[in-house]
Amino acid sequence: MARNGFTGPELVCGNRQEVCLHRDWTLAAAHVRTNHVYLVVDSDQTAEQAMNAFKAYAGRVLNQMALDRPDRRRRAVLDAAS
Repeated sequence: MARNGFTGPELVCGNRQEVCLHRDWTLAAAHVRTNHVYLVVDSDQTAEQAMNAFKAYAGRVLNQMALDRPDRRRRAVLDAAS
């Protein structure tokens, strides 16, 4: 489903770029699927802190789109290289 000409994955990908710009992180690679995202980011935060920041921003964007039920829960899985 699209809103303003953009689909959820397109908005989430743009959102990832906004998070990196706002936090002065480098987004090296992003692969956004309909139900999950892969990111390679250079940041001054731990992988878990970065994941939580991305998840919070994306959750707000997706909630504003109102594509899901209001009680929709999202989860994140961390697979970080040390």
